[in-house]
Amino acid sequence: MESTVADMFKIVENCMECVIYGAGNYGRRLYHLLTVVKLAHKVKCFAVSQCMEEQRSNTGVSIISFEDVEKRYPNAAILVAVKEGRELYRKVKRVHEGEVFLVKGENLSFSNALMDKLWESPVEERKILFMSNSGKGYMCNGKYITEELLRQKQDVDIVWAVNDMECKVPDKVRKVKKDSYEYYYEVATSRIWVDNERKDIQIRKREGQYYIQTWHGSGPLKKVEKDVEDVLSPEYISIAKHDGDMIDLFLSSTSANSYMYKNSFYSNAEILECGSPRNDVMFQNALVDRNRVLNSLGIENKNVKIILYAPTFRRTREESAQIYDLDAQRVIGELNKKFQGEFIMLIRFHCWDVSDFERIQKLYAGCINTTQYNDTQELLAVSDVLITDYSSILWDFSLKKAPIFLYQNDAQEYMDSRGFYCHPDEWPYPRAFDMNGLCKIISEFNQAEYEKKVDAFLKRWSCFDDGFASKRAVARIMDVINFPQNY
Repeated sequence: MESTVADMFKIVENCMECVIYGAGNYGRRLYHLLTVVKLAHKVKCFAVSQCMEEQRSNTGVSIISFEDVEKRYPNAAILVAVKEGRELYRKVKRVHEGEVFLVKGENLSFSNALMDKLWESPVEERKILFMSNSGKGYMCNGKYITEELLRQKQDVDIVWAVNDMECKVPDKVRKVKKDSYEYYYEVATSRIWVDNERKDIQIRKREGQYYIQTWHGSGPLKKVEKDVEDVLSPEYISIAKHDGDMIDLFLSSTSANSYMYKNSFYSNAEILECGSPRNDVMFQNALVDRNRVLNSLGIENKNVKIILYAPTFRRTREESAQIYDLDAQRVIGELNKKFQGEFIMLIRFHCWDVSDFERIQKLYAGCINTTQYNDTQELLAVSDVLITDYSSILWDFSLKKAPIFLYQNDAQEYMDSRGFYCHPDEWPYPRAFDMNGLCKIISEFNQAEYEKKVDAFLKRWSCFDDGFASKRAVARIMDVINFPQNY
């Protein structure tokens, strides 16, 4: 028997027990929908063709092989909930004694049904839902907006969506696991959303909700969105357009960001040129406890100088591992000579970690790997020197006027594959294309000349960062909450 989402409630109501065949997004969202209508207790497990060792549960419900389902639940109704599941439905129906149903429709139809049910609950006027980097943790602009809300003791309910519920957040902040039923409830009932990446295509905004997009990159560097549409997948473009239609407000740190939001982001949202809240730490030392950060990294000497090496990701992990060939000890020695101090190097690769490669482990054996450190801004705040290639964090670090050295050992290849709003030749940072060149630009570095160039660069691109972006963002949030008639 085939069924639509509309039939699903009746199907499950009439059976004694059921099994969802499919433990991916499709099956998980079906389970969330059954949770909303108080029928999830009838789901005994998720079934999969082969159960992997690490795949034991989904949304707290066990995952077992179909072979085991046949032994444990021979008479259960089986709901085949996988995309393009018709053939699987036929196979199951041939061998299962109980009823078998094929749930028709795409993921989005489940999500729409789920959101429709959740919309029966009212929007909570003082609730704010934050998420950064698709739930990776408590970080980026959202973190610093949250902490400003707490400093001001604003009467709001703050919720963070995270992948790992062990993630640390302030005491007065609630956590919800991304993609859980509770997550979708918070999505459906929060007055304000704050995010730094695109929201999944199944998320829908309802009347009375307000969506603030802080984005995760700053400055006039790598092209994004419409400006690189030829290399984006059709799926991502659909997500971007859907997300762009929902956004009410962008937070902008530069005129370049404002231009991108207006022309490249599939959106007509308002732009608030307030600066990036995460960059307040570059102006206010008190926002980051240096000793706490160093202690967390196992650094006992609090007078040591810090180099942060943070290259951006390439097209594949293997390619990144080959490109990351910086001679750390040689660079440390050159910096020690130039700045008359004792340096240690932190390395931070892109979130697609390559540090498990044997070659990388050997090359940076004497360094501290901070790839998994939760807050990049804290690392920038405690660092004295940044070495990167094309990463947008160089804009953030520029605000300190501390030395930035660019090590671009694949400059031509990268330029051929990725466009820039402002060509690297026009950036104010010393550039090198091999190790000899890097050591040379370090030895010849002139702080006074460098600061003049950085100041001119920031002025050219109308930098809005001044240490008070979080306050401006909070002012807008509270205005939306307290004066909803204006929004």
